[in-house]
This record gives sequence, C-alpha cells and structure tokens, in this order.
Amino acid sequence: MLVRVIYADQTAGVVENHLLDGLIKKGRIVAYHNTDRWIPVETKSNPKGGRISGMAAYDDDPLCKKLN
Repeated sequence: MLVRVIYADQTAGVVENHLLDGLIKKGRIVAYHNTDRWIPVETKSNPKGGRISGMAAYDDDPLCKKLN
C-alpha cells in the first residue's frame, strides 16, 4: 500500500507502507497521511546533535515513564 508523505524539505511524495518507519527514524519525513488526516512526525533534538524521531524521542522523559 502506498502512503502519502511530506519530506523534511517540504516536498510531497508517496512511499510504500513498509518503508515508512525507516524513513521516519532517519528524519526524512515530517508528516504522513493516514485515513482522513495528516499525522505529524514529532522530533526532539538530541543533545549529541541530530534529531530523534517518533516515540524514541521521549524514552528518557520522566513525564512519559510508567508509574509503578
């Protein structure tokens, strides 16, 4: 299945569904279209430089940790 995407350089395109996660992790996609709306890909700055994409960006965030 093809998914509509917006790349980091603000161009639009389509990619195969199985490639979407890899492109998000590499920071190449800023949004993708799912069903009837655009889903923004949230990125968070990495202290070592570069960007971290998706939920991995919040792994060390104390507000997102499970409460035991």
